[in-house]
Amino acid sequence: MTKTTQYDFLIYGSYGYTGNLICRLAKEKGMKPLIAGRNEAKIKAQSEEYGFDYRVFEVHETEKVLSAIESVKVLLHCGGPFSETARPMAEACLKTRTHYLDITGEWSVFEAMASLDKAAKEAGIVIMPGVGYDVVPSDCLSLYLKEQLPDAVSLSLGIFSKGGKMSRGTLLTMNESLGHPAVMRKGGKIISVPVANFVKEVVIGSRKMLFMNIGWGDVATAWYSTGIPEIITYTGASKEMIRTAKLNRYFGFLLRIPFIKSISESRIRKRGNPISEEMRQSARAYVWGEVVNARQEKKSALLSLPDGYVLTARTALSVVERMLTSPPPVGFQTPAKAFGSGFILTIPETERKDLP
Repeated sequence: MTKTTQYDFLIYGSYGYTGNLICRLAKEKGMKPLIAGRNEAKIKAQSEEYGFDYRVFEVHETEKVLSAIESVKVLLHCGGPFSETARPMAEACLKTRTHYLDITGEWSVFEAMASLDKAAKEAGIVIMPGVGYDVVPSDCLSLYLKEQLPDAVSLSLGIFSKGGKMSRGTLLTMNESLGHPAVMRKGGKIISVPVANFVKEVVIGSRKMLFMNIGWGDVATAWYSTGIPEIITYTGASKEMIRTAKLNRYFGFLLRIPFIKSISESRIRKRGNPISEEMRQSARAYVWGEVVNARQEKKSALLSLPDGYVLTARTALSVVERMLTSPPPVGFQTPAKAFGSGFILTIPETERKDLP
C-alpha cells in the first residue's frame, strides 16, 4: 500500500542551532519541509521567518508524534539529546512507515538504531542515524580506507578543527557523557577503555599532531560500514588536555553526580550562542584516518571540510534529497554503506588527500 503524504520531510528540533542552519539552507534550496518542536513560541517565529508549516509536540506525546510523522515521507530528527529522543521517534517512524534520519554522534544511539534493522525492513523504511558531521565524513573515510586495504584489521580515526566552537546543544550532549569512560571496538565488540588510554603522534603534512582516544560514534558505524574488527577513535589534543583527561580517571565519578551535572547543564543553558557567522564560515574541520592489516601494511588519508555545523546542514539535506529520489535498501543503514565512500566529496568545500 502506498503511503499518502502531505510534505516531503519534517525537521524536528528545527529551532535549535543546527536545526535552524538546516532550515535556512532548505529555504535557499527551495525546499518546503514541515518543521516541529516542543516550544510553540520558537517554532511559530521560525515558521513566520521561513514560511514553513509547523507542528508543536514533545517526543513522548505519542499521538501528536504519529499524527505529524505520518504526513511526511522522511523525518530528519535534530532534537537531542538523542540518547533520550532517538528511540521514541524511530519507533514512531516504524508505525507510520516513515524513513528516519538524525544527526546524532552518540555510539550508543547508533547501536540502538542498528537493533531496529529487522523491524525497519518489515516496515519498508530506512533508519539512518548520523547524517551530519557525525558521522558522514568519518564514515566515508573509513570505507574509502577499507577499499584501499581490503584486508585491514584495525582502523584509527582522528577528528580536529581550526577556528570552530561548539553550540549549546553540542555542549549539553557532551555534558551527559562527562565522567564516563571512552569506548573502542576490539574483536568486533564494543568495550570500555579510559579516555586518553591511547595517545598517538601523527604527522600530517609538515605538522606533528597529538591525538587521544575518546568514544566517537564511528566505534559503532565504521563496523557496520567496513567490518574492521578493531576501531579506535581520537580527537586532536594538547599535552595539557591529555594530562587532564588522565587525571579525570580518578575524579571523573564526581562529574557523574546528578547535582554536579545539573549545575554544569544550567551554566551551559545560560550561555548565548558562541558561534558567529564569520567564525562558522572561516572554520575548517578535518578527519584523519589510518587502516593497518596483519602484515602491518598501512593506508592513511585526510579529509578537509567546512565547519562542522555548516557541513551538517549540507550533508543532512543531501541525504534527504537522496531519500526522496533514490533511497538505499530498507533497514538500518550508515551513510557510507548507503551512498558509498565518495558521498562526502559531493558536498561543497570538501577534499580528500592520501597521506604517505
